[in-house]
Amino acid sequence: MFKFPASPSVVSHDPVRAVIVEDSPRVRETVKIYLDRHFAGRIVVIGEADDVENSAELILRLRPQLLLLDIELLTGTCFDMLDILGEEMRSTFTIVMITQFDKYLKQALRYGVVDYVDKPIITQTFVEGIERGIKKVLEREAIEQRLWDKVRAQQVEEESLSSSAVEPEPIDHDDPATISARNANGQIEIMSIQHITHCLASGNYTFLHRLRGQAIMDARKIKRHEEKLLEHGFVRISRGVIINPAHCRLVRDAYNEVTALLPDGSRYRVEAAYIEKATAYIQASKP
Repeated sequence: MFKFPASPSVVSHDPVRAVIVEDSPRVRETVKIYLDRHFAGRIVVIGEADDVENSAELILRLRPQLLLLDIELLTGTCFDMLDILGEEMRSTFTIVMITQFDKYLKQALRYGVVDYVDKPIITQTFVEGIERGIKKVLEREAIEQRLWDKVRAQQVEEESLSSSAVEPEPIDHDDPATISARNANGQIEIMSIQHITHCLASGNYTFLHRLRGQAIMDARKIKRHEEKLLEHGFVRISRGVIINPAHCRLVRDAYNEVTALLPDGSRYRVEAAYIEKATAYIQASKP
């Protein structure tokens, strides 16, 4: 059976929050014994579930960092559960499969599984798989921390320049053409929707890029903003990117692929699921 390469040891860290999704109470208990034996202080099990619906509800409520999943559950498969959660939610946790069904390996890889531990559990492969899961969790946390640090540094820079900056045009907070964002300091900032060039998703956060000034990282998912942005003429071009066509160009090539050209010089390919809407916008915009 194909195995992922072993990961290096992980240094001390805060306990990783884990949920076990497994239809067998005996196997769930075995997994917890192995975790206590080999990962005491590094992993804490915050919940367990044995079917599709209850596991999806549990994950949405508890927001774990690591999922230990069996494939066949009481009411379906773990893939049914992952589909219920959706891709945006799946980007917030790491998955390690604990199962005996090799035939699902390719499908598991498509869902971003980082390792695949056999049943019955063997100590070495179990430890290697969980180590890799922990490493992935810590990498994600480090990326998000760097994003927060970057935004905080940008805010400090903006504040230091504010004394010489031109006063911005006042914004009416009750204006429906505005949008709010909770910045890195936990404060609510109001901005004009038409001053936004594009929005980028990053896990649980959204970067709102503006014509002037630094991007604001909002502590909410892009889905929370999507409806209002689309009402004001924005176009979704992928699962993680929404653009304002007033400031971005949509270009279609000879192969019918569409690319968004953004004011900051970056480019994003329009995903297949959004090609039709983007093409329709291009046609409607022609003089």
